[in-house]
Amino acid sequence: MIQELQKQRSEKLMTARRCIRSIKDDTPMDEARALEREYDLAMAEVEELQDRIQDERDNSLSGPVVRGENISCAAVDDSSNNHSQAFARWLRAPRDDRARQELHQTEPRAANTLTSTQGGFIVPEVIARPMMMRARDANTLRPIVRTIQVSSGDVVLPLSNGDTSSGWVAELDARPKTGEPTLSGPKPTFGTTYALVEASEEMVMDSTFDVAQWFSAEAGAALGEAEALSVVSGSGVAKPTGILHTSPESGADGSRSAGAFKYLASGLAADLGGTDILADLIYDLKASYRSNGRWVMNSKTAGYIRKLKDGDGRSLWADGLAAMEPARLLGYPVTLSEAMPDIGADAHPIGFGDWERAYVLADRGALTVTVDDNITTPGLVKWYIRQRVGGIGYDNNAVRFVKCALT
Repeated sequence: MIQELQKQRSEKLMTARRCIRSIKDDTPMDEARALEREYDLAMAEVEELQDRIQDERDNSLSGPVVRGENISCAAVDDSSNNHSQAFARWLRAPRDDRARQELHQTEPRAANTLTSTQGGFIVPEVIARPMMMRARDANTLRPIVRTIQVSSGDVVLPLSNGDTSSGWVAELDARPKTGEPTLSGPKPTFGTTYALVEASEEMVMDSTFDVAQWFSAEAGAALGEAEALSVVSGSGVAKPTGILHTSPESGADGSRSAGAFKYLASGLAADLGGTDILADLIYDLKASYRSNGRWVMNSKTAGYIRKLKDGDGRSLWADGLAAMEPARLLGYPVTLSEAMPDIGADAHPIGFGDWERAYVLADRGALTVTVDDNITTPGLVKWYIRQRVGGIGYDNNAVRFVKCALT
């Protein structure tokens, strides 16, 4: 049965390819439209046959099979399966009216401010989840900062300035009123993080090509890299405001400019110097921040730090014992992010502290995608994926940076 279905599917795929190849620059418009409709119908039948083939394969196994990466059967219900299957069919044939109608029917849109107003379709959870896992692989900062969901770009994050006063009294003394805390409100700046990935038409039509998995991998990496750069150095104009956008200052907590974190000078104009600066960085923080402390630096800086030793010749760096366990520096975990600057004059290559307290990423709405099928570039299918993301430094007392400078 499966062999017969595969044969029918191959024949329909050949028909679809003949149709699309028949369209030339000098093909009359009416004839071209007729060939496009024939192609859409053939591809719709290809997808139906592929579903039947998969059903036959699933029925021959002892249990249900869910295709996808790191997705358990229990985590995927019928509605999400239908949505992801319809979405994958639309990715292959975006101009197929039947595929678009099916996706409209299965897409769980909500009538609220989280729904995209930019057109396109919402990426289903079964596909978005591995995509965002790849985005996190590219943006290693997302797992360590605070992330929130918002429904509006007009968000203010309340932050206590810690200036509440207190006092001591005897058992029967009067209790005069103490000072109340004041609040400041950092406000995330938002932009649209996007990826534009493309594949040849031949590849998309190939039945062995898993378009959904490829889509997740390519888009996830691109989104993660862009987001990581914005968290560190984003300008705040149509993108998140980076943690280093406002240059760190040397003043004590409470005395620096708004948004400015504190730096400690390395003592050398363009280098890190010895090991003392690392210990200074740790203990310049309050104990409440230090308890959740973590180092952040790029791979090049890590290579330099890895060679440092203490006075007894012992390495300051300790690799993780398990595969997923982070390396440690002076007992605290290390996160590597290529978005961090290299060691150099006036650069801030190393940060240490409580990053969850220091920075907030705000996700607004869902991932959406629009397809450009042979419109701007004949022979190529392009997917434009985007999401609104905001970010801002939250508590500038929570992280310290090393600055390669004399003072």
